[in-house]
This record gives sequence, C-alpha cells and structure tokens, in this order.
Amino acid sequence: MASKGTPSSTRNRPASVEIGKASRGGQYTDEHNIIKFTRYNDKPENGYTKYVHTVPDNCYVKTIKHDNKDQNGFDLKSQEYTEVTVYFIEYDNSSLLPLVVGITKGNGTYEYFIKEEYFNTSDRWKKDGEIKNDGTLKNRLAEINKKTSGLMVLKVDANADSKYYANGDIQAPKVNDKIEISVSQSFNSTNTYKIFTHKPKDGKMRVLTTRNASGNFYPFNPDNAYITECDSIFLYHWYKDEGNNRVLILELKSSGNAKYFKLEGGKWVPENTTETLDTALRRENCIRNGLHAVDLDKNTSGPYPCPICKTTINLTSQTPENAYTKCTHSINNSNFRSVISKRTDQDGINISSGINKVVVFHFPPSKPSPILICIPSLDKRWYKKSTKDGNKWEKIMENTPTNEHDTSKIRELLKKIQGELKKSPTPSESSTSQSGGTTTNKDTEKTTRGVETTTHTASGSGGNITSEQKPSQTTSPPPSSVAAQKAESSPVGIVVGVIVGVVLVSLVIYEGFMLRRNPEKSITTRVMSKLRGRKYPPITHDNMHVPS
Repeated sequence: MASKGTPSSTRNRPASVEIGKASRGGQYTDEHNIIKFTRYNDKPENGYTKYVHTVPDNCYVKTIKHDNKDQNGFDLKSQEYTEVTVYFIEYDNSSLLPLVVGITKGNGTYEYFIKEEYFNTSDRWKKDGEIKNDGTLKNRLAEINKKTSGLMVLKVDANADSKYYANGDIQAPKVNDKIEISVSQSFNSTNTYKIFTHKPKDGKMRVLTTRNASGNFYPFNPDNAYITECDSIFLYHWYKDEGNNRVLILELKSSGNAKYFKLEGGKWVPENTTETLDTALRRENCIRNGLHAVDLDKNTSGPYPCPICKTTINLTSQTPENAYTKCTHSINNSNFRSVISKRTDQDGINISSGINKVVVFHFPPSKPSPILICIPSLDKRWYKKSTKDGNKWEKIMENTPTNEHDTSKIRELLKKIQGELKKSPTPSESSTSQSGGTTTNKDTEKTTRGVETTTHTASGSGGNITSEQKPSQTTSPPPSSVAAQKAESSPVGIVVGVIVGVVLVSLVIYEGFMLRRNPEKSITTRVMSKLRGRKYPPITHDNMHVPS
C-alpha cells in the first residue's frame, strides 16, 4: 500500500490521527505535528470514499481518534505505523461512520480493522485478517453495508408527494440505491403548521445528516443520530414557509418513541425541555420567522423578554397630561405577530407581517389596565377591549383618534371604553346565560394550538418534549328538569331530604313491629282510639282492615 519511508529508528515523535476529517484533503495539526490527508473517491470501488492520513517523516502513529474520541483495539506499540486509511460510504459527507480502518507500517505492510457493532457508542475495533487485497476489501465492505442498511441523508427541503434516495438526492447513489424515501404533507389541527412526513419505501431509516436545497449539510450534535432506527421522520414548518426553508422542529420516530431536535448554530441539537410540542413549535416559529408577541401586562419603561422566545422587546412608558399611560412596544430587526396578556393570546387583533411597533393605552390612571391598542403602521388601526376580564378585542371602525399623539380624543375614547366594559358581563356570566348554566371557555380552546399527532414518548439523546393532545372541547350536559337542576345546585336540600327519608322508613319499620307484637301500644291503634272515642280490636292478619 505505502512505499518504504523513513526507518522506524528515526521516527521518535508520537502523532495523533483524526479519522473524522471530511473535506477533499489538506492538513490538520495535533498537539505538535502537521498531518496531511487525502481523499480518494470510488475506492476501492464505486460508492465508497477512502481517506489516507500520513504523519511527518519523523513521527509515528501513537493514537487514532474519531471526532476527538480515542479509538481502541489497534496495536500501535511498535511505533512503526506511518499511515492510517479509512473507508466510508460516499454520501457520508461528514465522515460520521467509518466502516474499515487500515494501518500501514513504514515498510509497506498493513493491517485492517472492523467493528463488531456499528450502531452503538463503542470505540472498540478488531483486527480482520481476511482482508488481504482490494478484492477481499470490497467483499468485506459489502457485508458491512448489509449490516448498516438504512443509512440515509435527510433532504429537509423535499416537497410533498416527492421522493428521493439514500444520498438525499433525486439521483440514486452507487450503493444503497434501493433505499427510496417518499414525502407526504399534512397540517396540524389549527392549520398553523405544515408537517412533512418522510417514510422509506421498505424497511427503516438511519439518518447520517441533513441537507437543504443549496446542497449544504447540517449534522446532528451529538452526531450519532444514525443509532436510532426510524419508522418515519416528521419536519414541522410554519404554514407560510412557502419554500420549506425553515424547519422548526425535526422529529425522529421509532417504535412509538420520538426524539425531537431544533436547528441551533448550524447543527441539529436535542430539544431538551419538558414543554409540549406545540409550545416548542411556537417558540421556534417566533425565533425563526420573527413572530414575536407584545406583552400587554408590561407598563414600565425598559426592555423585557418576548413572552414566547425571550427576544428583547423595548418599551417606553409615558403619561400624557396624567390622563392615561401610553406604552410603546418596539423590536429591532424583527416583527410582532400577536398580543398576549396573562400568558393568553388576545383575540380579534389582526397584526400582519412587517409590524415592529405597537402602542398600548392603559386606563384609568388610578388602576391602569390595557383597554386600547394602536398599530400605527397599519393605517393607524385601533382596537378596543370588548370584555372586562376576557381576551376579546374588536376593531374600532369610526371616530378614531388622528394618531397616537391625539391626547384629547384618546382620553375621551378611553372613558367611553371604560364605561362599556363596566356594563359588559364577564366571560363566565355571558357563557352561563347562553348555555343554561354551563360555562364554556372558548378563549382557552382557541389558544390551545394542539398538534394532532400520535402519542410520542421522547427518549434517548433526543429532546424530551411531552406528548401533545388535541384541545379539549367543552360539551353541554343533557337537558334536565327544573327540579333536578335545583336539586343539583342545592346540596343542603339533598341532605335534608335524605334525613327525612331515613326517619320515615324507621317509623314504618317500628310501627309494623308494634302492630305484630303489642298492637294496643302501637301509634296507629292509639291514634284511631282517640279519633273514634273507643278502643279498636287488635289488628291481626285475620281481621286486618281500615276502620270505617
């Protein structure tokens, strides 16, 4: 393999070889030495890539590392090894899974090593004495390829009703050319997110890395996602992501379990929170698509974190003529898309894209509460709160202030809105009157943006997002009589009724006993005697009758 080089007696400097390098070639440095490496495509045959790492003339290979982790099982004590050769599948562009490693002595002799198990975190290699030449090397690679079936590159920009192959391309690779991935699209229950499902035509998948439409690769961190054998893969996008360029959450599903990842720093990292999938999606959507939320509860000057993703929002608070509090919320290099109060979305406020300033008016001065909103860049759009304690807002169609600085008209409008809110019923009162005593919180139902998926339990190195369920729906009870409704609503009446019933039953039992054993002392006999003015004969089974 290698030509004779410097005698081992003059190689006195140890060198550490990193077999995880993944470029066309070049050099890198260990602690003290410059090590050169070269890539050879289609070696020993089509579909594989070979890298050769060569240490300097005065060095010998002391350690072999992969991704900065020591690899064990190589006998390097002789200090005679000068080259390390490593083989990968050609579409393993990040050199994540080395298949065969060869070590070469200065005199040209070489040894090959393979792993007993490729899909675990073991760093143990064993010598393979059967590999003698390129022919036997090809056979061994073919056997290993069968053991590592399903290795693929995830094409994150794939459209619905499309297909691609194991290399993440529409053209099949030279090995594993039968692995075909189909893509379908669906939406969540609120149509907020597109869900792209990637499934293999046959068998299962093991993801090496991901690639986008530009051909850029985005690996996982840690980079051993291929350990998980997947039945299917889900990619979640915002419904307005027309180019499918911004994946919010990536889900690897395996036998009912799921691992979740988000893109951070150019790598897919585990989503290690205990929040729901819906909450994680909204946070990532906020970050990646600039959909931040104004927090109505904030009313003092200074920065505050976006209630969804913690991005900094600026707030300036003023009190024009001490008539009300004016809070101007602004954000740099991004946009607002929603309004939140007490961690609940406010309904009826339409904020389209490109809005980076929202003005909120709090009234009255003695107990300021947000009841009026102005969005200056949307044709000076104004919204007023329509329920006292709820989250409903409505657009003001006429007689609006000229602008956010129209103090006089804003003051009068705030007084008018406050008067309307005092007369308006609370959400619970309104709901009760409409549903015959049943309170239905539709606001809560609307803000629970559930994702319709099967139940997943996150495990392993992926994120541990809790399973998401559909929003619960409140249903009215079956019709009932007025008496039944009163009984249900009066626990005291129920208790009294039970006590009276028990007393009556006890009296009946006692009277029956006395009529049988001592009729003259029974209540019935004594009452009848007083009523008739005479004594009645004892009541027995033979003459039992009702006195006339």
